[in-house]
Amino acid sequence: MRPPVEFWLTTGLVILTRIGDGLSTHLVTPDLSREMNPLAAGGWPALIAAAAVVLVFSTALNYCYLFRAVDNFPQAGGLSLGAFKRHYFDPRANQTLVTRTGSVLAYVFGYIVPRTLSAWSLLLIVNNLLTAFEFMFHSRRRTPSGSPST
Repeated sequence: MRPPVEFWLTTGLVILTRIGDGLSTHLVTPDLSREMNPLAAGGWPALIAAAAVVLVFSTALNYCYLFRAVDNFPQAGGLSLGAFKRHYFDPRANQTLVTRTGSVLAYVFGYIVPRTLSAWSLLLIVNNLLTAFEFMFHSRRRTPSGSPST
C-alpha cells in the first residue's frame, strides 16, 4: 500500500475507534461513575484531553513510520534468529542504534502504537456495548417498583 494511503487509513481508523470508545463509554456511564480509567476523576474534559494527546502522539509516530523510515535491518540475508536479534537490538552490533536511537524508536513504535490503539479501542467499544445491552436487558426484567418480575 502506498504510504499516504496507509497513513490516512490508519489515522482515520485510530480517530474513528477513539470516538467510538468515547461515545460507547458515554452510553454506558454518562456521569463516569462506572468508568475505571483513573483519568475519569477529572471528568469528561480530562478524558477528552488525554484522548487528544494520545491521538496526536499516535499520528506523529505513524508519520515517522511511513515517511521517516529507518533502515535498521541487517544487510546480509539468511541470519539466524540470534544474529538477527543481536543486529536489531544490540548497539554494539548495529551502529544505527547508536547514531539514530530516537529515529529507530519512532519508526518501530510508529508501526506498533496506532495499530495496537485501534485494536484496543475496538475491544473497549465491544465491552461497552455489551455492558449497555446487559443494563438494558436487566432493566426490562424488573418491574417499575424495582423487584424482579415473575
